[in-house]
Amino acid sequence: MTLKSMTEEERIKKEHDLMVLQDAVNAFYKKATTPEEAFSQTEARLRAYPIIAARLKDNKAQLEELSKLGVEALKHSSLSIVRIVSPSLRLDPEEVHEVQMMELKARIAADTREIDMMDAAFEYVSEDDYFSVIRLSYFRGLKDGIIGDRICCDRATVRRNRHRLVKKMASYLYGTTF
Repeated sequence: MTLKSMTEEERIKKEHDLMVLQDAVNAFYKKATTPEEAFSQTEARLRAYPIIAARLKDNKAQLEELSKLGVEALKHSSLSIVRIVSPSLRLDPEEVHEVQMMELKARIAADTREIDMMDAAFEYVSEDDYFSVIRLSYFRGLKDGIIGDRICCDRATVRRNRHRLVKKMASYLYGTTF
């Protein structure tokens, strides 16, 4: 889908998703120096998780397509060629195809690593009675009050337990103690 064919709503959603991903990338590579930083970085990674999972699926499908079609795939993905080929760089179609494949493989590896790390952090807190709060809050974007209504408890209880679980996950991911 090109930028011109996107609706304003789709363009805003894509920009939001890119900002969420950038926050997660920054959180992943930045070493948390305080418990507060570890907490906020863990929240950024939680918000990005569904986006990264979807991107990983798309990238795997794109890699499979590039592998099957070979150089013929270049006719279908001209936007990414523009980024790879510059006027001063002369690459033949096979080299451009190889660069695309390498970039996709690198993105897939990075996304797989992040998903695996977050899955391990989820496993660390998965037995908790309030584990569903994490998914409802960060993946579905529900507010604490709505989550409280769904699980029959007060908004403050949801918030307190969400924070407690994020702190446990931050401790797992960053080695921080609260």
